[in-house]
Amino acid sequence: MAGTMCDHGEVSLETTGPIQLVNPVIVDNLPVAYNVRDVNSGKEFRVASERVRAFEGDLSRDSAQALAATTDAEYVVECIYDSSNEKSIKNRKFHVHWKGYEPCEDTWEPYENVKDCEVLDILLGKA
Repeated sequence: MAGTMCDHGEVSLETTGPIQLVNPVIVDNLPVAYNVRDVNSGKEFRVASERVRAFEGDLSRDSAQALAATTDAEYVVECIYDSSNEKSIKNRKFHVHWKGYEPCEDTWEPYENVKDCEVLDILLGKA
């Protein structure tokens, strides 16, 4: 399993699983997160509900690991907090917070990766 942990013990962007559901975290009768267990290490983590995809059926451990290695994730920019100080916007990097992810998973992205985001337009005063 490839992965790192945030300081508060949650799964990071690189974690691929397989993971096993332990129990949901319910607020106002809706799941907002899930406590899960990494099948390989046995460690438990909390994952935002937006990051969990349901799977029904029986898988062998090898099949589960192969499925976890595939990704069709689409990352959505929720907020851009800051940018580097380069004069040319095309040379700047932007501090991005991703929808459904923890603050410790924020990344610095080059302009090319965020140039079409409405959130960038708001930051730059274009919207």
